[in-house]
Amino acid sequence: LAKAERNGLVTFLNIDGKEVTSGKYEDAGFLSNGFIAVKKNGKYGMIDKKEKIIIPNKYDWLGNYYDGMIPAKLNNKYGFISIKGEKLLDFKYDFAETFVNGIAITSLSQKYGAIDAKGNIIVDYKYSKLTRGIFDFIVIEQDAKYGLINKQGKLVCEPVFERIDIYSPASIRCKKAGKWIGYYGTQLTTNGVEFDFLPRFFPNDYELCSVNGSLKLINNSFEMKDFPGNYEQVNDLRYKGWYAVKKDGKTGIIDTAGKVILPFDFSDFLWVSEGVICMYKNGRYQAFNSSFKLIADKGQHIGKTHNGICMFQDVDKSFKPVSGFFDTTGHE
Repeated sequence: LAKAERNGLVTFLNIDGKEVTSGKYEDAGFLSNGFIAVKKNGKYGMIDKKEKIIIPNKYDWLGNYYDGMIPAKLNNKYGFISIKGEKLLDFKYDFAETFVNGIAITSLSQKYGAIDAKGNIIVDYKYSKLTRGIFDFIVIEQDAKYGLINKQGKLVCEPVFERIDIYSPASIRCKKAGKWIGYYGTQLTTNGVEFDFLPRFFPNDYELCSVNGSLKLINNSFEMKDFPGNYEQVNDLRYKGWYAVKKDGKTGIIDTAGKVILPFDFSDFLWVSEGVICMYKNGRYQAFNSSFKLIADKGQHIGKTHNGICMFQDVDKSFKPVSGFFDTTGHE
């Protein structure tokens, strides 16, 4: 169901856009496990998809129904109830979020922590803010610094970082004083080495990073080796371990061993997508396949490959603008 508003009131639409509720609610949550929290006459209750009242409208607020529990607010305090309206955890919290994987973020005395479904404290109430991050991580905020807690409630890193990027449970990078380190679970992946730049993902093969101004390559075992050669600029193609590098003002492509696989004949590297590599040379756009065979040479623009097709813009012999499409073999 999709939530919509009509005449200042909330209603719900099915996949065909047909209204399936009476549209009489002042506010509403989203469908969660077959139930929706709705506000009527200033109070929240819970209904099912057929608008059957499951929990009467008597609460100041209701959250979503997950893990068999619903966060609720009553008399300015938060607690947890069942889908039958039974009290499961006392209304003693200043704030409470929905349970996810058996953990709920709550607040007491202006400090944030987390509890399990029995109300046991699994993250102490000592933080300025906790928020639910992706992959079920909990992000700690303390004095404008950030840390992480995993979905088991275990501390990954203290709130000492200016920025945290979570790309997967196995790929986390944290920035402190302009330097990056990485974590895998609760393990410091990069053995305390501080990086000028650290990749988002650690592949089986090597990927580009930078330490103390020097380019390095790092793999998912966190082994590092020197980047082959000295170049004015390096772009990681994130494709087959290739790098677009600039030398003496010209751009070419090399592999992780430093072997030149596309000569230094180009002004710039533009993009790689679906096995097509686009370069810029003498005011023209040139597209190559993954074997570096030239498949297109256009004067104005070549767009990124999408579903095996590239869009191009050019001019004909009479200088009239033309546009069209070609596939990954160059066939227009």
